[in-house]
Amino acid sequence: MSTRFPTRHCERADLHEAHMVTTPEAASGTCPGYPAPAPHQVWQDADKRLEREGGVRFRVITRIDGTHAHCHDCNKTGEPASSRIFKIRLDRFKPTSTGYRYVGVARRVKGMDAGAAPGL
Repeated sequence: MSTRFPTRHCERADLHEAHMVTTPEAASGTCPGYPAPAPHQVWQDADKRLEREGGVRFRVITRIDGTHAHCHDCNKTGEPASSRIFKIRLDRFKPTSTGYRYVGVARRVKGMDAGAAPGL
């Protein structure tokens, strides 16, 4: 029987290898190799149907509430492509067929200071 560890993101803001996280303040867990969803991050939709059709969809997170991320369509660098807001459950920000893959930090997000976050 294998022991399962809860997901516990480390403090790294880039893509990296999955690894164990142990801190004196919290229980051990497994970092999946990408950061926890946060404002100003760009995520790519992992839907296989989009790839088959030659399409790509990126979302930039503008705000997080308790269970959802508020996102806009954007290009790979985080420039918003529409004013429509999408609410996406936080548990979908993982690289599965119904989830999202982490891309990086947006260069600019509507309503964000241009120098507030490092670019992709």
